[in-house]
Order: sequence, then C-alpha cells, then structure tokens
Amino acid sequence: MATGAGKTITALYLAIRLFENKERLGLVVVCPYINLANQWLGEMRKFGIEPIACFGSLSKWQARLRDAYLEVQLGTSKFLAAVVTNKTFLSDVFQASIHPESFDHLLVADEVHNLGARELAKRLNPKLKFRLGLSATPERHRDLEGTQTLLDYFGDIVYEFGIKDAIDNDVLSRYFYYPVLVDLTESESETYWRLSEEISRLYPRRKKDAGEDDPVRKRLDSLLIERARLLASAANKLLKLIEEPPDKT
Repeated sequence: MATGAGKTITALYLAIRLFENKERLGLVVVCPYINLANQWLGEMRKFGIEPIACFGSLSKWQARLRDAYLEVQLGTSKFLAAVVTNKTFLSDVFQASIHPESFDHLLVADEVHNLGARELAKRLNPKLKFRLGLSATPERHRDLEGTQTLLDYFGDIVYEFGIKDAIDNDVLSRYFYYPVLVDLTESESETYWRLSEEISRLYPRRKKDAGEDDPVRKRLDSLLIERARLLASAANKLLKLIEEPPDKT
C-alpha cells in the first residue's frame, strides 16, 4: 500500500477481527525506527489497545511483557500487544521474552522490506502463526535473496493499493513531483568510484549458494552498504534543501 494510504489502520482492523475469532491472541508489531513505533502506539490506543513499548531501556518493558504473558496464560487477560523496534526485535532478550508456542500470535512487520536483511531474517520465528508484512516497496532493491526470504516467510503479496488508487479514491492528495539532482563532492565521487570498482571485481566471484561466512559475500555486502550510505548522506543534499525552490508555476 502507498505511503499514507492507511496501512496501520488496515493492520489494526485485521488484528481485531482475528482476535474476535480467537480465544487468546498476542500482537507483535515490528518497526524499523522509534518514530514509527511511537506512531503505532498512538494509533493502537485509538483502537482501545494498550500496547507495551518494547524499545529503549530494558527495565521499562521486560517485566511488563512478562506479566502480560502471565495474565494471558492464567486466563485473566485474553490479549496482549507489543510494539518493538527492529533493533530490539533482534535481541536475544526480546526473542526469549515472547512465547508464540503458548497461544496464537500475529506478527505485523511495518516497512517489511527491512526484515530481509540477513541478521533480521534469522529472527523470523516460524512459531508466530499469523504474519502480515506492510510496505509501499515490498521488494528489496537489488536483493533477490532477501526478497525471497520475506516471501517465503510472509507469503506472496495479497493486496496492493498504489499511489494512483489512493489518489483516485481521495485517500491521498494530488501532487506534483519535481526531482532535484544532487552532485557528489569530489571526495565523495572518488570514494563512490573506488567502491564501485571493487564491487564490480567481486560480483562475478560471488557464489549464489554460498553461506553467510563466505568472505567474498561478506565483503560484497559490506561494500554495497557503504556505497548506499554514501549516497544517502551526500553533503550537497543539505545545500539543495536550503536553496530557494524553483518556480514551477
């Protein structure tokens, strides 16, 4: 679904309908960033859900989550909800704190394409019975393996609501799109081409079926990440941002 088209509301409605058909349910929402996690907390409260914020200091959420599981297992509660960042979701402490084997759980992954990263993919627990991935861009850029990992775990794409659909249905406002080109600095350009040359040398040597410890694969992944970060943090972006916008009338 397109950004701003209602992925959060749709997911929460689904969670409530699922709960209506279950005796007990655990809802785990995974977000890549704290600001998104806080948005989820706010939206969930509008639905009458009081979630546990599982990020930040361990002392703020570990005991609360443990008590919530105990209440469901004892029958004094039928529902628990937790919102967790990708970083915390990766941790052994969080993984040991959830118990999807005890009763049905729904995993909602916001910006699900982020979960295709290798370390996160290791934490895709098969005991989380119900799974929903949300993304405006579900396919990982230049990462067929990561994309396939997500499809294997969450299943194929079952619903699409793109920007055109959202605009035609008055969910999003019509807008004009003006790309702004940004040049790399001399130093950034040198680094970019150095990284690209090494990537081009290593790429033909990669083995598609190589394990995670394969040195070529590890080095190639590291170079690709470094180059992507270089583009994302290009110094001239800030200069373009504060420039007077061009007159498009």
